[in-house]
Amino acid sequence: MIDASFLLMTGTPPIWDAGWETRVHPAMPDHGKHRTVEEMVHQRIGRTTHSSRPTSAGLTGFEAWLADLDPVELDPLVSPGLPGADRQHLQAHGWPVPRASPSWTATECWIYQHGLRHMWEIELARGLVGLGE
Repeated sequence: MIDASFLLMTGTPPIWDAGWETRVHPAMPDHGKHRTVEEMVHQRIGRTTHSSRPTSAGLTGFEAWLADLDPVELDPLVSPGLPGADRQHLQAHGWPVPRASPSWTATECWIYQHGLRHMWEIELARGLVGLGE
């Protein structure tokens, strides 16, 4: 998600690519956004020694961009450029389809809040299977 958001906000090419997919070797080469829970419960990371590196690299790049950012650069509108399937997903849930957002909204919502949500989901999942912190 950081890759996709950062691409839309800055034009920076994604870090995740076929090379990272080969190194991490997920059971399904898919982020799962358009898959059911029943399908995604089978997702596994094949090589855990590499699994956190693309995320770390993405966060490092984002943090460097943010550190050098002039706050006025957060005012221009960015278009989320949602593909048809994403628009349909939002519409199916009755959610508004974003047309354009200021970069500060994209930064806060697409990256920061979205990341927090996943951190919560991971902690919940760990608790449900009996794993500690």
